[in-house]
Amino acid sequence: MVVDTVTRAALEASNLRAGYLGHAVIFGPSLRAEAGEITALFGHNGAGKTTTLKAIAGLLPLYDGSVCLFGD
Repeated sequence: MVVDTVTRAALEASNLRAGYLGHAVIFGPSLRAEAGEITALFGHNGAGKTTTLKAIAGLLPLYDGSVCLFGD
């Protein structure tokens, strides 16, 4: 697979809505990580950091939003 890292983000998550047992607990976080960058996600306890990462990884269902890895 050839990836054009100049124009595409390595990871792009947009307007995520996800949660547990049919109840959304995150509403709209978006992030973009370029290839070769170090990206951090931080916030206070209960802010939704773990839920956001689980949704991006596919461990939780997305109720809305999108996740693209190298454009797919």
